[in-house]
Amino acid sequence: MTGGKRIEEIRMIIVDTNVILSALLTEGITKVVLTAHKDIYMTPQSCFDELWKHREVWNENNQPEEELKYVLSRLKRYIKIINEKTYNNKLEEARKLIIDIDDAPLIALALSVDNEGIWTYNTKHFKKDKLKGKVKILNIKDLDQFLKETDNQLQKRKEEKQKLQQEKQKKLKKREEIAKEKLEEKKEKEKKTEEKPADLAERVKKETEEQKKEKDKILTKKTV
Repeated sequence: MTGGKRIEEIRMIIVDTNVILSALLTEGITKVVLTAHKDIYMTPQSCFDELWKHREVWNENNQPEEELKYVLSRLKRYIKIINEKTYNNKLEEARKLIIDIDDAPLIALALSVDNEGIWTYNTKHFKKDKLKGKVKILNIKDLDQFLKETDNQLQKRKEEKQKLQQEKQKKLKKREEIAKEKLEEKKEKEKKTEEKPADLAERVKKETEEQKKEKDKILTKKTV
């Protein structure tokens, strides 16, 4: 990146199953926060697998499965799903750091990729003393400052992108102007080249007329 200070990459937040479920079932603050900031959330594939597996438990309104799939697919637009291959080699270590074995993929993912922390509503399930220095556990309040900073970063990124676009347009315009000048020069050169035969013909005609006049003078003198 040129033309200014490079904007550092935005660190992503790992989302627990209970956060996804909260956004799925209610129109509260969780859904607002989750859907207002696209491309900064991620979760292990196992979280969505777990949600679908236990759908009979949380689907109290008995919505048709097709509708459930549709709602889940809409949430997936805001959450990047990470394949197990990304964090598989950290699962054994993760199991030693948590209470609920189902949370192991979350910890393993946090140990495998750069992130801001795990957003969960079951903070008691995570042994903060064991996770200290390794994984941050976040609640909705913890997100406030981070999201403000993220919004600032996104704004800077947008401004930087606009600046780069403007520079690109200026360079493009400059290239077009240079190309136009070269084309004009070429046309002018071709025009001059095209004019040369005409100039030659005019010169020959003029020389012929002068020669005829000179000849007439000579004849006139001889006659006299």
